Amino acid sequence: TLTLVTPDGQQSIQSAARTVGEALYSTGLLISLADLIDPPADTPITGTLTVTFTPARELTISVDGKLLPIKSSAPTVGRALAEAGIPFLGLDYSSPSEGEALPADGQIQVVRVSESVTLALKPIPYKTETIQSADLEFGQQEVISLGVNGIALTRTRIRYEDGQEVKRVTETESVVQPPQTQVVNAGTKLVSHDIGTIGKYASKLLY
Repeated sequence: TLTLVTPDGQQSIQSAARTVGEALYSTGLLISLADLIDPPADTPITGTLTVTFTPARELTISVDGKLLPIKSSAPTVGRALAEAGIPFLGLDYSSPSEGEALPADGQIQVVRVSESVTLALKPIPYKTETIQSADLEFGQQEVISLGVNGIALTRTRIRYEDGQEVKRVTETESVVQPPQTQVVNAGTKLVSHDIGTIGKYASKLLY
């Protein structure tokens, strides 16, 4: 007596077969190399035995820009990919994930992930400090010291999935050269001008 367990349920069968494989064949089951039989098909039958039969399913794996059709009876996506000789490298992942059961629609996608790190220099704008000066006429300015932009070094990590950039993160930013503040004198001195002089300048502006 054999107890046969399949995805459709459980049944008891009587068999005089010598091995598990012969017993399953006698029931009309079509067995392929990708099917899962526990215990294995070549196991001798010496007494009452429970046999679990999981037929392989047709799957389509999308990987590296190609569609790969396979048959598998693996319990998880990761096992099915391993059987197909498709390993995960580095940050690669699959959808559904490798620990999940085989999907009902038979579609598995493997996403190849890579990362790169770039270093770049960027300017740090200088600031301007204004100092009130009674020695300069009101409205005039005098640069005491020129401002100089600083330099920062940024480290950016870029993530690619199947060759396409999906994420960019600035990890660190360090100051290589600090900016130098520009100092400017702004005049506050009030100076009187005669009307004739003002009129002369105004006529030049108008004509």
